[in-house]
Parts: sequence; C-alpha cells; structure tokens
Amino acid sequence: MAYDLLTKADIPTRMTDGKTMNNGKTEVPSVLVEPLVVTKNNINDTIVKDQFWTTAQICTGEYASVCTEAGLK
Repeated sequence: MAYDLLTKADIPTRMTDGKTMNNGKTEVPSVLVEPLVVTKNNINDTIVKDQFWTTAQICTGEYASVCTEAGLK
C-alpha cells in the first residue's frame, strides 16, 4: 500500500474495507494500523520471524554484542 501511495497508483478498495476518516473536509478511505513497538524482547518474534530483516542484516558491527545479549542468532 505504501508503494502504491508513493507511485500514485490506486489503492485497492478491499484494503480500506470501507473504513474512512474525516480530514475536516471529507471522508477519506483509510487503513487504520496499530503500531507495534519492537524491542530486544520481541524482535525475534516480529521482525525476524516475519522475514522483514534477517539477523545477519540486523546484527552487524556495533549491534552484534546487543544481538547476542538479546538471544538473536
């Protein structure tokens, strides 16, 4: 969806599921996303598990020791 917005492509209506937000002038089709705070306690079960980034991509240089402490492999 972010790529579609960037490239000004149409967002499939199924993504908005009929939800809207009022911007003060009109109702705008919206996708409401709840943010998830990622910490060293849940990074393995979120970012790594979902294959957004691998531990090899995360645990580089100055972060290697923190990754070891967090149990990332």
